[in-house]
Amino acid sequence: MGSFFPQGASRLPIGLNPYAQVASLEIDVVDPSTDKIATDMKNMVQERLLKVVNMSFGYIMTAQNPDLQLRDPLEEPIAALSNATLFVAAAGNAGIDKSYLCDIRPACFDLPNVISVAALDRNASKPAFVGGDQRLRSNYGNRVHVAAIGQDVFSALVGGRFGRLTGTSQAAPQVTALASLLFSKYPNDLRPIEAKNRIIYCSDMMQSLEDKVFSGGRINADCALDGDVARLRLKVENTPQKGKFDFLTQTLQMLDQDERELDYPVRNIRSLQHNAWDDSYTIFYNSQSNRDSTLLRVSRLKFRNPGAIVKFTPAGGVAGTSTLNNIAQYVSSLK
Repeated sequence: MGSFFPQGASRLPIGLNPYAQVASLEIDVVDPSTDKIATDMKNMVQERLLKVVNMSFGYIMTAQNPDLQLRDPLEEPIAALSNATLFVAAAGNAGIDKSYLCDIRPACFDLPNVISVAALDRNASKPAFVGGDQRLRSNYGNRVHVAAIGQDVFSALVGGRFGRLTGTSQAAPQVTALASLLFSKYPNDLRPIEAKNRIIYCSDMMQSLEDKVFSGGRINADCALDGDVARLRLKVENTPQKGKFDFLTQTLQMLDQDERELDYPVRNIRSLQHNAWDDSYTIFYNSQSNRDSTLLRVSRLKFRNPGAIVKFTPAGGVAGTSTLNNIAQYVSSLK
């Protein structure tokens, strides 16, 4: 979401990232199997050095598109740009669980540089997916990574007009704008998968979204952009603190719902979030120690030793201690 200027308005830019440079390309969703679309997209991205691309469109894999079942030409150029460009895809508005079949594309592409976005209503404390009595209902499922507000979003309309629209096509640009801010802040030190992962593990986990099998939750721009140092939020002191979080051991020792013991290397952990509704924890961690590896999530965990002492050194402050069971949220630094 970059700059635009409503007709007759002042020349102040509007948008979540009003100073972003925006390019546009028309996509023929009636016949997405043509190689020309893939070639045009790849050429546009490479020629203009685009860091993030918003894809508020989708097409369905059906018997009428047999070529898409074995080979999707749009997936190839996106995969080829895995180290250069992040693609943000709207999850679709059919109100369907998209956990299994990859039939609504490009949102379901399982690629490191594609992040799929669902749409939420405007309920701040208990957000729900756009749906109910509305004509459009957001898709969900474990192929969807995060969610953003998609209800009554101020948007561009046909004929040079502006108004309110609802759907995942309005939620996706907000994630695109957040990603563009991340790339602006770290122009030479951030790969697409790292931006995707940080947007996911910095998102807010909420009970109202738990049964929808998200990778993450509602996007949190403040957390995602604050990546220079780690963040710690304690239950006894709700204000986030910046600094270095030092475990006394090299692993975080947890118990799952079946009381099985699980150990997570501290160097791999990207986020630890307390779920107040059932007094459990969710951990986001990289499959390997490097931050651009696959991001994994495990929920409904308990500490094996909740009274264990941990050290936290605030930025520019004096080192202090706390117990594990007092931690509300921990987010690792980006670097």
